[in-house]
Amino acid sequence: VPAKPTPVEPELKLQSILGAGNNRLALINGHTFKAGEQAQLKIDDDIVSAKCLEVATRSAVIEINGTQRTLSLP
Repeated sequence: VPAKPTPVEPELKLQSILGAGNNRLALINGHTFKAGEQAQLKIDDDIVSAKCLEVATRSAVIEINGTQRTLSLP
């Protein structure tokens, strides 16, 4: 019986946080998000739906394909 392929998580990178307070923006994979914004991201050869749930001082929470991930600045 062939093994099922393991799903690969999309490669996401938080590049920077811009602004302050309630006006923060997160730059993720070349796209600028504000909290609550949804957009299509091109990752490798795929287009995925991404929603930014929260932008903090040094991190952002994003939802991709129903899974939440917290991205942090290095």
